Amino acid sequence: MLGALFGRKAKAKDYFAALVAVAGLYIITIGKGFSIAPGDLFVLAGSFFWALHILVISRFASEVDPIELSAGQFAVCGALSLIVAMIFEPQPFQGILSAAVPLLYGGIFSCGVAFTLQIVAQRHAPPAHASIILAMEGLFGALGGVLILSEPATARLFLGGALMLSAAIFSQISMEGKKARKA
Repeated sequence: MLGALFGRKAKAKDYFAALVAVAGLYIITIGKGFSIAPGDLFVLAGSFFWALHILVISRFASEVDPIELSAGQFAVCGALSLIVAMIFEPQPFQGILSAAVPLLYGGIFSCGVAFTLQIVAQRHAPPAHASIILAMEGLFGALGGVLILSEPATARLFLGGALMLSAAIFSQISMEGKKARKA
C-alpha cells in the first residue's frame, strides 16, 4: 500500500496476500486477551521504515551494483547508530568493546550477508512479493524459538505460520495465464 504513494502499483492479489500474511503474523504475535504490548508499537513503526527500505532497494537494486548499495547502507546505518549511541548511551565505547565478537558476527552475517543477498534478490522481485517473503522473518523467529529455545509449539503458531506461508506462495502465483485460458 505504501508503494502506491511512490508510484508502485501492486496487484489485487498482492494486497490480498499481504492481508493474509499480516493476519498470520497477528495470530503468532498477539498476546493474551488480544492485547498489544507497548513494544509492538515500536515494531509497527519499524515496519513502516522496513517498507520504505524495501521500496528504496527495489528502486535502486537494478541500477546500482549490489555491493556498492550494500556498502552504502552499512555506512549510513553505522553512522546513524553511532550518533544515537553517543546521545543515549552513557559510555557507548565500553559496551562496544565488551561485545565486539557478537557485534562483528551480527554485523557481518545478519547485515552484511543478508542485506547484500536481499539486494541481489530484489533485482528480480517486485516489492510486494519481497515484503511478503521478508515478513516471514517473524515466523522463522517463532520456529527458532521452538527448535532452539524449547518454546511451546502452539496451534496459534501453526495457524499463523500456515497463513503466512500461504500468502507467500499465493503472491507468487501468476494469474495472467488463467485469465488467458478463459478467454
